Amino acid sequence: MWLTVIVITLNSCLAHADGLEKYIVTVGATNGLTLGVTILDPRFGTNTTELPIGLLFKAPTNTHSALYLPQEEYLARLELYDSSNSPVAKTALGSKYGKSFDDLYWDLKKFATPPNGWHPSEMFTPDDKWDSMSWGGRLPKISDLFAITKPGTYRLKLEVQIMLRFLNTSDKPTRQILRFPPVEISVIKPEDILPSKIQTNSLAK
Repeated sequence: MWLTVIVITLNSCLAHADGLEKYIVTVGATNGLTLGVTILDPRFGTNTTELPIGLLFKAPTNTHSALYLPQEEYLARLELYDSSNSPVAKTALGSKYGKSFDDLYWDLKKFATPPNGWHPSEMFTPDDKWDSMSWGGRLPKISDLFAITKPGTYRLKLEVQIMLRFLNTSDKPTRQILRFPPVEISVIKPEDILPSKIQTNSLAK
């Protein structure tokens, strides 16, 4: 097996700082591919620990890109810090994410399946035609990934990597592992959502 890893230069911004409709943290790649991360709770207009982490992608201008999301142990590395900059312990689910982050190479067995990604037979093609980002998948709620015991403000550090088959589907396949630099997002753990309620709601589903 051969491995090509591209480490992408960081070019990010907080969309809510510009007063846009949604809070999206974006990371731009040197090859033109962009990753967007969103965890906005529209009820409160803030990033929250209580919604899935949305991953969005945008292809380079005038192109269609084809990519796959790897399985959870390869897809993302996550860290969470409280207001004192102390790390928050991960749950059993959180420990699964990124445990083999540095062991990703182009292998069909490492591709994800829905709902957090696509089956290997399916390709996701971000389209720049309307200058918008395309939905790419999601990670679980931060409160399911970390053992948060108190409400308040936290800082999420997230690093994502994908399997890029085509940067432009009109060209030859690239078959590259594309690793985005970490993004950091300030999130709120609401006071009215306690761990006991979260557990009850999860069991009800």
